[in-house]
Amino acid sequence: MSRHRYATRSLVTDYARSGVGMAFTFAPLGLLETGPIGAGVFAGLGALFLAFAIRTWRRQRLEIELSDEGIGARRKRVRWDSLERLTLRFYPTKRDRSDGWMQMNIKGGGRGLRIDSHLEGFGEIAERAAEAAQANAVGLSHATEANLASLGIRLRPGLGPPIPSGHPGERPID
Repeated sequence: MSRHRYATRSLVTDYARSGVGMAFTFAPLGLLETGPIGAGVFAGLGALFLAFAIRTWRRQRLEIELSDEGIGARRKRVRWDSLERLTLRFYPTKRDRSDGWMQMNIKGGGRGLRIDSHLEGFGEIAERAAEAAQANAVGLSHATEANLASLGIRLRPGLGPPIPSGHPGERPID
């Protein structure tokens, strides 16, 4: 069994974004005389940045356990032999698609888990999930297959019917 976490260094920019956002939204509440509408706008935006900071903190504390039996985090566990759906989406951060991040959704046994490529050992997890998908004859979208290939994960042909890509993030990496 291996344990995987989001490294603090990969979350530093998220902490910085949330801190700067809270400073620029909560500070005017105390320093400027804003009307009730302005106060509501600043407070609402500040609450969004606070929620983002809490989400980042929770991701830092999250630990994903990968084993021969399955994958899990906290109370969410998916057994490999019950895997029903696997999607791997790429979200570009540049127009030329030269940079970005991936998000993998793993579902099975009525449970699901979503992780992104900032997780340490993401490639190892993606490879194990792809093996389980093939063992269970789970149909993968063409985009998921292409995104797995971009990670160096080759699938055996003919296992599981391809399903059409239906989400904007499911466009394969070029």
